Amino acid sequence: MECRVYVLDANVFIQAATQYYAFDRVPSFWEGLIWHADNGRVHSIDRVRDELKKGNDDLWSWAHDHFCRGSR
Repeated sequence: MECRVYVLDANVFIQAATQYYAFDRVPSFWEGLIWHADNGRVHSIDRVRDELKKGNDDLWSWAHDHFCRGSR
Protein backbone atom coordinates (compact mmCIF):
# COMPACT_ATOMS: atom_id res chain seq x y z
CA MET A 1 0.00 0.00 0.00
CA GLU A 2 1.27 3.44 -0.96
CA CYS A 3 2.04 5.82 1.90
CA ARG A 4 1.56 9.46 1.01
CA VAL A 5 3.84 12.07 2.53
CA TYR A 6 2.68 15.61 3.13
CA VAL A 7 4.85 18.72 3.46
CA LEU A 8 3.24 21.41 5.58
CA ASP A 9 3.82 25.12 5.19
CA ALA A 10 3.82 27.70 7.97
CA ASN A 11 0.27 28.74 7.22
CA VAL A 12 -1.06 25.29 8.17
CA PHE A 13 0.39 25.66 11.65
CA ILE A 14 -0.41 29.36 12.10
CA GLN A 15 -4.04 29.19 10.97
CA ALA A 16 -4.67 26.03 12.95
CA ALA A 17 -3.31 27.59 16.14
CA THR A 18 -5.02 30.95 15.76
CA GLN A 19 -8.31 30.13 14.04
CA TYR A 20 -9.42 26.51 14.03
CA TYR A 21 -7.61 24.19 16.42
CA ALA A 22 -6.42 26.07 19.49
CA PHE A 23 -4.09 23.97 21.63
CA ASP A 24 -6.48 23.92 24.58
CA ARG A 25 -9.63 23.25 22.52
CA VAL A 26 -8.51 20.56 20.05
CA PRO A 27 -5.40 18.88 21.43
CA SER A 28 -6.07 15.81 19.29
CA PHE A 29 -5.20 17.82 16.15
CA TRP A 30 -1.74 18.59 17.52
CA GLU A 31 -1.27 15.05 18.82
CA GLY A 32 -2.18 13.79 15.35
CA LEU A 33 0.44 16.01 13.73
CA ILE A 34 3.07 14.66 16.10
CA TRP A 35 2.00 11.06 15.43
CA HIS A 36 2.08 11.51 11.65
CA ALA A 37 5.44 13.29 11.82
CA ASP A 38 6.89 10.52 13.99
CA ASN A 39 5.67 8.00 11.43
CA GLY A 40 7.17 9.86 8.48
CA ARG A 41 3.92 11.00 6.88
CA VAL A 42 4.12 14.72 7.69
CA HIS A 43 7.18 16.89 7.17
CA SER A 44 8.10 20.51 6.95
CA ILE A 45 11.16 22.51 5.98
CA ASP A 46 13.63 24.75 7.75
CA ARG A 47 12.01 27.92 6.39
CA VAL A 48 8.77 26.97 8.14
CA ARG A 49 10.67 26.44 11.39
CA ASP A 50 12.28 29.85 10.96
CA GLU A 51 8.90 31.48 10.33
CA LEU A 52 7.35 29.88 13.42
CA LYS A 53 10.34 30.86 15.51
CA LYS A 54 9.71 34.54 14.72
CA GLY A 55 6.44 34.32 16.64
CA ASN A 56 8.14 33.34 19.90
CA ASP A 57 4.71 32.24 21.18
CA ASP A 58 2.81 29.09 22.16
CA LEU A 59 2.95 27.84 18.58
CA TRP A 60 6.72 28.17 18.47
CA SER A 61 7.02 26.47 21.85
CA TRP A 62 4.95 23.55 20.59
CA ALA A 63 6.83 23.34 17.28
CA HIS A 64 10.19 23.49 19.04
CA ASP A 65 9.23 20.84 21.60
CA HIS A 66 7.34 18.45 19.35
CA PHE A 67 7.74 19.06 15.67
CA CYS A 68 11.09 20.67 14.86
CA ARG A 69 13.14 17.88 16.33
CA GLY A 70 15.66 16.01 14.27
CA SER A 71 15.44 16.16 10.49
CA ARG A 72 11.72 16.90 10.12
